[in-house]
Amino acid sequence: MTGVGVLSLAGVVVNNAIVLIDYYEQLKEQGASVRDALIEAGLTRFRPVLLTAITTVLGLVPMATGVSFDFMHMRLDTGSESSQWWGPMAVAVIFGLAIATILTLVVVPVLCSLQASMKERAAIRKAAKAETAKV
Repeated sequence: MTGVGVLSLAGVVVNNAIVLIDYYEQLKEQGASVRDALIEAGLTRFRPVLLTAITTVLGLVPMATGVSFDFMHMRLDTGSESSQWWGPMAVAVIFGLAIATILTLVVVPVLCSLQASMKERAAIRKAAKAETAKV
């Protein structure tokens, strides 16, 4: 079940990163500088990404700890068979999502900035080579 948790986690994480990068690209197309677009995209997407992660983690805590509520007898149950089956999946999603949220909000903007810097340096080198070839 841990594998199922990792697969479901990948969908959430990729979606968050895609939305962040898409908004960054839209801001760049509107004429914002790379730095301003990254800051604005990060600030705008921070709350939705964090809320998605927090609600998912809080929703999975009972499954990970093995606590469930028996509505037929109106009591809390712990250590049921289903929690032993689904617990590893919940733990994988909880810890994976906690780490991936940090990566989404920190590493993705850094990589976007790095990509823009490399494109800028390549353009400068190309212009320098063209200038050297003219002389």
